[in-house]
Amino acid sequence: MFDEVGMEALIYKRNKITAYLEFILQEISKEVNGCVEIMTSSYQEERGCQLSVWLHGEGDSLFDYLMKNGVITDWREPNVIRLAPVPVYYSFDYMYNFGQLIKKVL
Repeated sequence: MFDEVGMEALIYKRNKITAYLEFILQEISKEVNGCVEIMTSSYQEERGCQLSVWLHGEGDSLFDYLMKNGVITDWREPNVIRLAPVPVYYSFDYMYNFGQLIKKVL
């Protein structure tokens, strides 16, 4: 699959989809008084397709909610969820729907 699509295309989509997820999380944070803070560098070269998100005032209940709703994330104590919008598996629609799911909880 990598040979068919090519690394350049995957890197391009990785950059775009991660930036889109970052935008979604920033907008949600504005709506919910800053309880979502992206800890990962905003420089694409330093983060790849992973965002670590600090959840102020939230905890494992959000992680559990996401997992029960089919969102695979990684939980790190004390209040960090790591998200990885891998370009091979995820779409921009999926990122949008993820944002809607988060907003329901927060």
